[in-house]
Amino acid sequence: MAKLVLIVEDNDDHAFFIETALQHSGYRVARVADGLAALPAVRSLRPELVVLDISLPGLTGWEIARGLSADRELSQIPVIGVSSHHAPVEMASRGLTSYLRKPFDTRHLVAEANRLTRPRADDSWDYIVA
Repeated sequence: MAKLVLIVEDNDDHAFFIETALQHSGYRVARVADGLAALPAVRSLRPELVVLDISLPGLTGWEIARGLSADRELSQIPVIGVSSHHAPVEMASRGLTSYLRKPFDTRHLVAEANRLTRPRADDSWDYIVA
């Protein structure tokens, strides 16, 4: 089954741009347009990745990212922050896994999504036969 990405973006054009790129790359996509809807959506959908606009109504992307990273059940979900502002140096301490500055090339978005959702070596078992 295709991996699910939750897009949290209040600008319909930007959300459509992100959604189309991810769907054409084989991802399933869900969208919310309000910061207040983001955390409940992550809790109910359990996406493999969140693409999170930083400037949102309700809660900011920073508040959402901190909320995700503080939640034991949700903290392992990677978060790509997107904004037209420069990324802060302390990006990881604010709950982001990655950051793309708008406007960005969809190839960069898809490459980041692929990198962040691929199985990690530490997720697999190595069997040693003695």
